[in-house]
Amino acid sequence: MSGNIMSLVLLFFGVAAISGGYLGGWLSDCLGPRQAVVLIPSLFLVFLFILPFMTRSLYLFLPSMMIWSCLSWTISPAVQNYLIHSDPTNGDVSIGMNTSAMHVGVTVGSGIGGLVISWGSIDWNPWVGSLIVVLSILCALYSTSRKSIIEENVWREG
Repeated sequence: MSGNIMSLVLLFFGVAAISGGYLGGWLSDCLGPRQAVVLIPSLFLVFLFILPFMTRSLYLFLPSMMIWSCLSWTISPAVQNYLIHSDPTNGDVSIGMNTSAMHVGVTVGSGIGGLVISWGSIDWNPWVGSLIVVLSILCALYSTSRKSIIEENVWREG
C-alpha cells in the first residue's frame, strides 16, 4: 500500500474504533452487561478468524478490518458496565483495576505477538490471538455464571 492508502486505512480504523466504544455501551444497555461481555468477545473471535482470509483484496480487507477494529473497542464499555453492576459499591476500584489490567494485557499481547513472529510467522498471530480470545470468552462465561455481590447479599438477607 502507498502512504496515502495506508493513511486512509488508519483513518477508517480509528473511526471504527470510536464507533466501537459507542456500540459497546449501547449493546450493554440493550442486552445487559452479562450478555454483552460474552457476546462481544465471541463476535470479535469470528472477525479475528475471518480477517486473515480477507488480506488478498483491499475491498474485502477494509470492511473486515473496520468491523474487527470496532469490535476490539466495543468490549471496554461493556466490561465497565458489568463491573459497576456486579458491585456498585466498589465499581470505581474495579474499573481502575480493569484499566490497569487492560494495559498489562496490551503489553503481554504485544510480547506474545513478537514471540510468535520471531518463532514462526506473522501469519500465525491471528490464530494465537484467537486462542487468547477463546480464553477470555471462557473467563467471561465463568464470571457471568456466578452470582454478583448484590445478588448474594439479597439472597442472604431474603
